[in-house]
Amino acid sequence: MIKNRNICVCILLIFLTSVFGCGGQETNYVNQVTSNYLKEYNVCNSKMEKLGNYEEIENINIQVLSEEELDLAVEKRIAEELENASSFETVHERNEVQKGDFVSITFSVYNEKNEEINHVSKQILKVGSGYYDEQLETVLVGKIVGKTYTEKLIVPSNVSKKEFIGKEETFKIVVNSIMKCCQQKLSRSFVKKFTKYETVDEYKKAIRKKIENEYQETCEIERKEHVLEQLISKCGFYIDEDEIVAIAADIAGVAKQSAKINGMEFEEYINQLHGMTK
Repeated sequence: MIKNRNICVCILLIFLTSVFGCGGQETNYVNQVTSNYLKEYNVCNSKMEKLGNYEEIENINIQVLSEEELDLAVEKRIAEELENASSFETVHERNEVQKGDFVSITFSVYNEKNEEINHVSKQILKVGSGYYDEQLETVLVGKIVGKTYTEKLIVPSNVSKKEFIGKEETFKIVVNSIMKCCQQKLSRSFVKKFTKYETVDEYKKAIRKKIENEYQETCEIERKEHVLEQLISKCGFYIDEDEIVAIAADIAGVAKQSAKINGMEFEEYINQLHGMTK
C-alpha cells in the first residue's frame, strides 16, 4: 500500500507544473518539489485512470511572522536556553519540603503483587509546578529529606511500562535533597560561556535568524503537503491485477508460515487472528 501510494505521488508530481503554469516563483517552487520527490522514488509502470481538474488546485498562502511575533519568539527561546543552563545547589538550612521547592527524589512503583514495575532515580522537579506530575508533587509537601514514604498514587504517563498508566499503585518515595535553582541571567558572560557568540547582541541576532529559518522550513513542509494532498484527492490509479494477486500470495504465505510455527491449521489461524475464512 505504501509503495503504491509513493508511486501515485511520483506520477502526480509530474503534473505539478500544470497546476502552477504561470511561471515565476510558484513554478520554481513546484519544479523543486517535483525534482526532489522523483529522485526519492522510482516511478513504475502504473496506469493512470483519472487525472482530475488540476486548474482547481491552489497553492497555500503562508502567513509571514510579524515583527512583534518574532520578538516574542526570540524572548521565549532565550528564556528557555537560560533555564536549560541553570544549575542547582543543595539547601542545608532545612530538611522539610515546601511548595515551590526544587527537590531531587528517588521512587519505585509496585503493583498489587508487590512487584517493582518502575524505578526513577534522582529525578529533579519543582514541587507544585504540575510539570512532572501534579499528584506526586502534592504528596511531597511536608516530607523530610532522607526518609522513605509509601503512597497510593495513580501511575503517571511518563513511566516505562505503559500498561500500568492510569492505575492506582504503591509508590515508595525518598526525597534525596532540597535544592535551590541558580537561574542564569542574560549577560555577556552567559553568552561567552554557553554559546559560540561574543556579545548579547550577536546572540539575539543569531536566535532571531534561527527562528526565521525554522519557520520557513515549517512553511515549506506545509506547502508541499497541501499541494500533494489536493493532487492525490483528485486522482485515481489502476493497479495491475497480477500485482494484486502476487501481493495476496505473499501475505497468505506469511500467514501459513505463522500458522505452522504456532502449531495451527491455516484456516484455524486466520479465523482466530483475523476472523476470516480461506
